[in-house]
Amino acid sequence: MIKKGLLVSFEGIEGSGKGTQINLLTAVLKENKIPCQVIREPGTTSLGKQIREILLHRQSHICIMSELLLFLAARKQLIEEKLVPELSHRQVIILDRYTDSTLAYQGTALPLELIESLHEKAEIRLKADLTFYLKIDYQLSLKRQKQRNEKQDFFEQKKQDYFNAVLNNYQKIADREPERFKVIEADQDLTSVHQQVLKIWQKYEKNF
Repeated sequence: MIKKGLLVSFEGIEGSGKGTQINLLTAVLKENKIPCQVIREPGTTSLGKQIREILLHRQSHICIMSELLLFLAARKQLIEEKLVPELSHRQVIILDRYTDSTLAYQGTALPLELIESLHEKAEIRLKADLTFYLKIDYQLSLKRQKQRNEKQDFFEQKKQDYFNAVLNNYQKIADREPERFKVIEADQDLTSVHQQVLKIWQKYEKNF
């Protein structure tokens, strides 16, 4: 694979403002005539969409290992069908969640080393070049979710202990990969968060 594009991911728990910040960054890229596209993960591919529906709106119990393998199946399909071909072109691909979400969420019940090992065995080696982690505490996350007044999916219905563990896993990633994994305090107003995203992005923009 000759990689000409840049893979940028956004991470964070529900209510962190990922969708809004992705839209704001995308608008800036388009204004600067930088080719870009946004991809939701899991999703995008036909298989990914089906798996997303199973995972988020499940009708029966799914054990944690099956849950993990479903995420990996969707990701492997996305990489082969979409990411590898698209990254051969000079453009920015923005991912709404990627491998870090699996480490953070499924890592609440499984060892991170096991999750990483299964990624390797499945030959899921394509990493994000830059990750924006929008850090927010659980109580503010919950408040923002209630303000949206939308039906919650399977993960959004989880309790505080679960999300505390997710946040702890995100922090572990931040501690070991500070060059890639950029932490932004998302309890600030949208404009302040956006400005911090742009400040970090400026270091990468020169390649386009």
